Amino acid sequence: MAGDADKPLAETKSYMGIPEAQFVEDVDTYMAKEDNASAQEVIKRLDEQLNKYKFMEVHLQARRKKLKSQIPDIKSSLQIVKEMKTRKDTSEAIETRFLLSDQVYMQANIPPTDRVCLWLGVEVPDT
Repeated sequence: MAGDADKPLAETKSYMGIPEAQFVEDVDTYMAKEDNASAQEVIKRLDEQLNKYKFMEVHLQARRKKLKSQIPDIKSSLQIVKEMKTRKDTSEAIETRFLLSDQVYMQANIPPTDRVCLWLGVEVPDT
C-alpha cells in the first residue's frame, strides 16, 4: 500500500465522498510534493480529512445500531413465515395479533396460504 500515498485523492477509493486514508511511509518525500507547500497547510488538510473520517465513523455506528435494533423484528417475521409454511396444507387458521400503531393491536385469523405480502413503507420519525 506504499504506492497509495503517490496517488492523487481523486484516484483513491471513497465512501460517501470521503477518500481512502493514505499511509505516509516517508514524511520527507511526502512534504517535498508540490501541493505540500507548508506544514500548516498539510496539517490543516489532514485535520479536515480526520474530521471526515470521524463523521463517517459516527454515521456508520448509527447505521449499525439501527440495523441491530431491527434484528428482533426480522427474526419474529421469519418465525411467522415458517409457521405459515408448516400450516399451508392444513385447514387450520392461524390466530394472531398484529400491531396497528403504538400499543394498539388487532386480532386476526390468517387462513392457510402459500403467499406472504411484504409491506414496504416509510418510517416517519415522531415530531
